[in-house]
Amino acid sequence: MVNLDKLTGRILSDAEEFARGLLESAQAEIAEVNREAQIKIDSIKSEYAARAEKEEKAIIERAEAVAKSLSRDVVLDAKTALLDKVFEQAKERLVGLAESGTDVYVDFLASLLCKVISSAAASEKTNAEYYRQGELLAENEYTVLFCARDLAGESSSVAEKATAEAASRIADTGKSVAVSSTPVNIDGGFILRCGNIEYNCSLSALVAGCRASLESEIYRNLFEQTE
Repeated sequence: MVNLDKLTGRILSDAEEFARGLLESAQAEIAEVNREAQIKIDSIKSEYAARAEKEEKAIIERAEAVAKSLSRDVVLDAKTALLDKVFEQAKERLVGLAESGTDVYVDFLASLLCKVISSAAASEKTNAEYYRQGELLAENEYTVLFCARDLAGESSSVAEKATAEAASRIADTGKSVAVSSTPVNIDGGFILRCGNIEYNCSLSALVAGCRASLESEIYRNLFEQTE
């Protein structure tokens, strides 16, 4: 009986020891698993933190780039608006001069008409010589078209005065110029018709042409010294 009790006790003792061994082993494995899991978690957190930092930096850089771009656009728009104002004022002055109908405006039209007629005549001559077209018939009489305001007048209109003054200055070109009685829809100035070629010298066209040739110079004078 005693031997049986001893045997039973040993078996229980061995079982407990084995169980403790299993438990310790399991706890060790669990600890290792937890450790490895924590390492992975920490690695993932670190990776995402670095990625988030990079993404945050990229977002900031993009925002700064957008801000700079918007700033440039705002400045450019402001400069463009100022240039628009410069040429708008130039046009307003010309229109005011045209509406006055004074001798200054008449002389302005006559001088411009002489310049355009002389240029057109020279161009015709050059083309005839270049293409050797003896049969080419140059236009000897040009037609000039004005707006209704410049055609109006009880005795002598602005259009007639300017054309007569120009005609006396272009005699050496062999050209004559006639005023069309049909008004054109322009704000002042004129349109010169040389056969099938027209020269638009309306005030709007003149200002637009000046802007194309002078804008860069005006931009430099207005802005480059302040940048």
